[in-house]
Amino acid sequence: MVHWSLLIISTPVSFGVGLLVNRFHGRLTKKASNSDIQASDGIVSNFKKARYVLTPHPDWKPGQKQPHPFASDEMLGFDPAKIDKGTFYSLMISAVTPRPVAFVSTVDAKGSVNLAPYSYFNILSNNPPVLAFGATYRTPVNGGLPKKDTLANVEETGEFVINIISEWFVEAANFTAIEADRGFNELEAAGLTPVPSVHVKAPRVKESVIQFECKLKQIIPLNDSTTGQPSASIVLGEIVLVHIHKEATELSPTGKVVVDPLKVKPVCRFGGVSYGRVSELYEIPRPNRDGSFSSFTPKAVSKAHS
Repeated sequence: MVHWSLLIISTPVSFGVGLLVNRFHGRLTKKASNSDIQASDGIVSNFKKARYVLTPHPDWKPGQKQPHPFASDEMLGFDPAKIDKGTFYSLMISAVTPRPVAFVSTVDAKGSVNLAPYSYFNILSNNPPVLAFGATYRTPVNGGLPKKDTLANVEETGEFVINIISEWFVEAANFTAIEADRGFNELEAAGLTPVPSVHVKAPRVKESVIQFECKLKQIIPLNDSTTGQPSASIVLGEIVLVHIHKEATELSPTGKVVVDPLKVKPVCRFGGVSYGRVSELYEIPRPNRDGSFSSFTPKAVSKAHS
């Protein structure tokens, strides 16, 4: 299970810097301007309004080189078979970024609730609508079950809910990463609010404004490349119902209902214990078949987002 102490930093579409949050003492180390720190009802917040901006190179033309900013072209090679697994893990989670975070709620066969964050997560298909998350196994203790509670519950019930994490409850989400005995209710202990699902037994998290009720489609087991022993599983879930808060939606130019990322304030994972916020977004239209671009007015110019 991931440790959810946070370094709120900018994503590749953002250039701001936030706060360092100490997971043990809850101290806030100031790294933002005074204008970013606001008090509301006695609670210190570090919410920075997101906005649309122009692309980093708005004058770029097809065929124009875009070299990296480094002084040399030296590359380092890393062979997974020759590196210890802990080192390779740290390398990989810092290399493949940013990653969305799934807040997976499940129940076991007896109805006990479990809630945990997973950053090996994404949507794989819209037809059929499939989400996937990767569940690594814990190290066995005294011959105990190496699978984490989430995976064990999904195997028992064939159901789960994936909730999207937003900044306004990230500290509570952090607490659910606690290593606890099977049957411990992380949702209740973190102070989060369960709401009934429609098609699955696992509860949804009310604080999350996007919730996916899923039925298990397939579990793909993975084995340790050295020992051959089971070490992880990829869980594929077919979405049977999506819940999205009305105020987190907007209409696209073609009239389709879409999610407004400025309202959701999603949290994303970087390497180590670093997480990020989306504070700046930019739009890049896709080229036409002949390489030209249709007339396009980016949101950064067409309207102000607050």
